[in-house]
Amino acid sequence: MNHNDETDIEMAAIAGNHNNLLLGKLIGGVNDGRVEVESVYLPHLKDFMILPYGHKDIHHQPETARWVDAFLRTGKFQ
Repeated sequence: MNHNDETDIEMAAIAGNHNNLLLGKLIGGVNDGRVEVESVYLPHLKDFMILPYGHKDIHHQPETARWVDAFLRTGKFQ
C-alpha cells in the first residue's frame, strides 16, 4: 500500500459549526470559531459530519467520541 495515495486510506471528518470565538466573527462562512466548515470537507472523504460545537469544545464531547468510534468500527458515521 502506498501511504501517500489518499485513495488507500479511508478517512472521514467531523466539523463544528458553533462559532463562539471572536475570531469566528471575522471568518467568512459557517465556522467553529477558528476553521470554516467548508475547508474541512474533502472530496475523497468516506463520510463527513457537522456537529453543533465550537473549535475548543468539539473534541471534549462524548457525542464526538461516539461518532469517531462508529467510523472506526464500521467505516461510516451511522
